[in-house]
Amino acid sequence: MLYCRAETHVSAQTSHYTQAEAMHKQDSRGGSTGAASGATESLCQQLVEGSPSALFVSGLTVDGRWLLLFSNSAWLEAMAVTTAPPAGCYLDELLAPAVGGELVSRLNQCHADAAGIAYVAEWSGRCLEVTLTPSAAVAGRPARVLGHVRDITVQRRNEERLEQLEFALGKVSEAIYLLDENSRIRYANDEASRMLGYGPEELLTLSLADVDPQWPAERWQEAWREIRDRGSLTLESTHRKKDGSVVPVEITVTYFVYRGNEYQMSLVRDITGRKRAEAELRARSEEFRALVEHSPDVVMRHDRELRVTYANPAFFKLADTAPADVIDAPLPLKSTVLYAPELYQDKIRAVLQSGQAEELVFKHRSFAGDAWAHARFVPEFDEHGQVVTVLAIGHDVTALKSAERQLHTVVENLPDVITRFDADGRILYANQVIASTFGVAPEEAVGTYPPGSSTDGTALVDLIRAVAVTGQPNRCEVVWRTLQGDRHFSLRHVPEVDESDEVVSIIGIATDITERREAEELQRRLNRELRAVSECNQVLLRAADEAGLLNDVCRIICEVAGYRMAWVGYAERDEDKTVRPVAWAGEDSGYVAQAKLSWSDAVAHGRGPAGIAIRSGTMYYVQDFATDMNMAPWRQAALQRGYHSGIALPLKDDRDGVFGVLLIYSAEANAITPSEIRLLEELADDLAFGIVNLRMRDEHTRAERELLRINRFLLTLSRCNEALVHAGDETALLQQMCNIVVEVGEFAMAWVGYVDTDAVYRMAHFGPRADDYLGMSAVLRGDELGEKCRPTLRAAQSGDIQVIQDVAQAECPAWRERALAHGFHSAIALPLKVGEAVIGTFNIYASDSGGFGPEEVMLLSELASDLGFGIETLRVRLDHQRFIERLHSSMESTIQALASAVELRDPYTAGHQRRVAQLAAAVARAMGWPEERVQVVYLAGIVHDVGKIAVPAEILSKPGRLSETEMLLVRAHAAAGYDILKPVDFPWPIAEIVRQHHERMDGSGYPQGLHGDDILPEARILAVCDVVEAMTTHRPYRPGMGVDTALQEIERGRGHQFESAVVDACVDVIRTQGFRFD
Repeated sequence: MLYCRAETHVSAQTSHYTQAEAMHKQDSRGGSTGAASGATESLCQQLVEGSPSALFVSGLTVDGRWLLLFSNSAWLEAMAVTTAPPAGCYLDELLAPAVGGELVSRLNQCHADAAGIAYVAEWSGRCLEVTLTPSAAVAGRPARVLGHVRDITVQRRNEERLEQLEFALGKVSEAIYLLDENSRIRYANDEASRMLGYGPEELLTLSLADVDPQWPAERWQEAWREIRDRGSLTLESTHRKKDGSVVPVEITVTYFVYRGNEYQMSLVRDITGRKRAEAELRARSEEFRALVEHSPDVVMRHDRELRVTYANPAFFKLADTAPADVIDAPLPLKSTVLYAPELYQDKIRAVLQSGQAEELVFKHRSFAGDAWAHARFVPEFDEHGQVVTVLAIGHDVTALKSAERQLHTVVENLPDVITRFDADGRILYANQVIASTFGVAPEEAVGTYPPGSSTDGTALVDLIRAVAVTGQPNRCEVVWRTLQGDRHFSLRHVPEVDESDEVVSIIGIATDITERREAEELQRRLNRELRAVSECNQVLLRAADEAGLLNDVCRIICEVAGYRMAWVGYAERDEDKTVRPVAWAGEDSGYVAQAKLSWSDAVAHGRGPAGIAIRSGTMYYVQDFATDMNMAPWRQAALQRGYHSGIALPLKDDRDGVFGVLLIYSAEANAITPSEIRLLEELADDLAFGIVNLRMRDEHTRAERELLRINRFLLTLSRCNEALVHAGDETALLQQMCNIVVEVGEFAMAWVGYVDTDAVYRMAHFGPRADDYLGMSAVLRGDELGEKCRPTLRAAQSGDIQVIQDVAQAECPAWRERALAHGFHSAIALPLKVGEAVIGTFNIYASDSGGFGPEEVMLLSELASDLGFGIETLRVRLDHQRFIERLHSSMESTIQALASAVELRDPYTAGHQRRVAQLAAAVARAMGWPEERVQVVYLAGIVHDVGKIAVPAEILSKPGRLSETEMLLVRAHAAAGYDILKPVDFPWPIAEIVRQHHERMDGSGYPQGLHGDDILPEARILAVCDVVEAMTTHRPYRPGMGVDTALQEIERGRGHQFESAVVDACVDVIRTQGFRFD
């Protein structure tokens, strides 16, 4: 709710509009309009106020907010504003945020775009269509916006309902189409399109005759009148699909008038399945009739007057009569074969009266003699549920009757006691076995209660009576005292029922199960043993350690197998041949600790079950501890703890023979059967196998772990050697070695220090805790970090490897505590030697104690030696590199001096060689040459005109054109330069490059007239660059011609005078890369 509801008047609205408009005009334009304009607008306002359309006008203030300039009553009602708004109110304050926020946002959009917009807003369960139109402009943008709001809630709901209806029609499983009075299809749903194979638009172009040829125009008109008269009609027809196939359909047509036009709505169902089912039903009916006609059982049908309306051939064969004598004849039939026909008729009358099926077993005559039959009488009903006929189905049970007699013979001769009881539990019948079991004749037992029972409601009689009441069988087990003694019997009580399912008697079957119970008890014990063996095998499979395995096996023997105590002892190889207990479970109470067993035959404590089993390698079973002489030393203690029998089972392996014994004690004498002994022997063998396997696995695991350590060390050495081979910097090498040792060798920390007297200069380190352990100082002294006893200083001073296998046992207190605090438990310090001098130490720390075995120490010693050699090699290489660099620097200085000497004699070409060298170096780089080869081109360019020393100075500085002789002297400078530089032992062909720098690819150059590949690549670059520089710069006989002219010149010679790749690179360097001469 926005505001409290109140009446809104036109006058108040007009006043509000006038005030708000005035405020807006003053705010927007800084002034007011004339009185005439105001009067006109007021008149318009009154006209608009009476409009049913919801209208409003809003104006934009200079501070960017929207004022409500005008709104009629319809707009206030549409926007749920129930009180007249104050003059000049803002829309975002007047309206609720849910609708006002979006309105202001749309007004801003209208203002920004200077164009009208329309949108739909949903608010408070209504759907509003809002149209915004700009009406006035300031600086090309609307200052006012006219708004129109229309409530389209009902329209939207109608549209939604129509969509829902169309959706529902499209989802129904029946085809629906609408026909006009000319049988044209005006509407069809998706199922109609799917059924007929036409597209939705195609269907609307068809008539009924197109999809159903049975309905031409003439027949349609007749049907139209019939449907119009009746209102609806259901019929079957056939529709033709687009592909020409036909489908059987059921059509329900409904007539209706809509807006003065007549239509028919057709609901069409595809009845292909129904037609198929009807055909199948007819076929099944024929099959059923054939079955009845050929059945060996008699089938007859009787009407309510007991007449025979049908009889199958089996009856005529049985009665040896013709159908004319039977059909429509009343019972009893003249040709009856029944001994008691009245029983047959009574059953039919009972079915006709009750509507319930009846059964009858009766004796009759047949062509084969007297026989017995069982008949079932089944009612047949009409549509009103009334019994109209009775179907009698009879089959021969002569064999069954014979079987009953045979069954009686069997019952009399069964080993079980068979009795029949009445509902009270008294014996009605008993077979002959009751005499041999209890010494009571069957006729004497009749009228009595079962053995051990009376009429006072004992449990056995109650069970019999319960069967009589509930009709449900039950069973129980009892112990009866018989002529053979106490015996276990299983009793079953089964109800006998009549035709009405009423219990008439109870059959009792008593089976002697004494032997079965004994076998079951034995089987239960064996199953218990098997379950214990199985669980022990599971433990064997999952066992991780020997002690856990032994304890688990002892526990399972007691908890699962049900023995009182079990324990395992190992046969020690000491002088007394002690049996050492290693695991036990069950009721011990200190027995194992006090037993003091031995397996020596020389002492009494060694002649018990354990000692015998160990010495003999076979099991030893004591049936009764109270009488067995070998149990004498332990008899009293065993009996006090409830041990009465037991077995000792040796634990053997193939290598060392018997290594232990498994002892199992029972709470009963003679408790362990031969079958159980075999299972326990199997258990002992499995346990021994498991122990041996665990030991072998532990040995294998230790060996595998050791092999992995060695492999890891070898990989570490390999990676370190690779680092040594590719090392180019000493500091980087040291850091890389530390990294490899930690990352590949999986050590906790590694660091390298160079030593001087008693100080260690840290050069490299790596490891998660290295920074914290070593601290910020680059110099470590013995006095500061734990005396001179620390392994690093000792290795540096002695030159020997220092190994600390257990940091906790180290001598240096300060170092020890610091290392342990950082998780280091073993360490090694390896001296680094260059020649015989110790230059430093390579220090490695491990997280585990004993981290450096003999193999690791040996391999790390080799690594330290290799590292020392690598450091020495790097230092020699560094000294050699520095010598080479000084030699190159001296050579470049010499070449530069020669170039300067030439330029002193030729002031007009001063700087020419240097500029040519610069351009040649840039071109070589552009061609992708390595920097060393670029340097060769540059040095050759610096001295390429050194031969001009041999040319007279007056020729070099002559301002006019040279004579032919003078030109020959100038051209000789290339060969002269070669002669000057040839004696110098350059590492590159500098002299030859200088001699060839005026050669051309087509052989037109000098001094040798070389062609193509005979010219060195460096000389080809100098040839191009020499031309470019010479044409660009000033000469005594001409001014400079500029870079463009020079590039055009070399481009003209590209491919014949100059190498194409060099020309392209030179042009790219100057034009694209912006090369400029210094």
